Amino acid sequence: MSSLMPPGGSIEKTIELVQIRERAFDTVNTTLDLGLHRSAVLGTLAVARLNALNRQRANLQSNNVVDPSLDERRSRQIRGPDFEPGRDKLLALGVRAWAESSRSLRAVCESRGIRYMHVLQPTLWDEGSKPMSAEERAISHPNDRWLVASRDGYPLLRAEGQRLAGEGLHFVDASRAFADVQETLYFDPCHFGEKGNRILSEILVRHFLDDALPR
Repeated sequence: MSSLMPPGGSIEKTIELVQIRERAFDTVNTTLDLGLHRSAVLGTLAVARLNALNRQRANLQSNNVVDPSLDERRSRQIRGPDFEPGRDKLLALGVRAWAESSRSLRAVCESRGIRYMHVLQPTLWDEGSKPMSAEERAISHPNDRWLVASRDGYPLLRAEGQRLAGEGLHFVDASRAFADVQETLYFDPCHFGEKGNRILSEILVRHFLDDALPR
């Protein structure tokens, strides 16, 4: 039995992630069922609780739920198919998977009469995406792979997104949504709080309405 257990405590961390998710669901359901979101005080407390749970999740994930150094000891079913090593090849593979997934999702939505919109959201370490505040500069990252993926991967995603748009897919590049925002928005490398969500949602609503209700 012990030989089937993933090393590095990954099962325990995965269980903890599930528990955090369940607590978040409970918070949302209780808030809605009791109408707490209509209260300025109780609604704010509920949002603070959700933000705290989200930070717990982000911290747990940033500490590597699965240790990549242990891949050679895992079965192929766990670590996935073989691929060519090297930064550029891995980035290209990730971008290709991202684009193919979008094409598949579009096909599923269109078959059901659902409008599909693919959005590239902002992320903290995409160079030029936002002037960082002191608080954002202090946000830690788990390893250099996160920095490389943002710095070198996002330009590839933008370019591939334009190719998707050329195919007629409704692609929205929102990676520069915070380009003129000086104040702190992010609380971890890729998640932002209420003001960031509001800025992004206004952009997305505008794009969606322009597509759904063309002038």
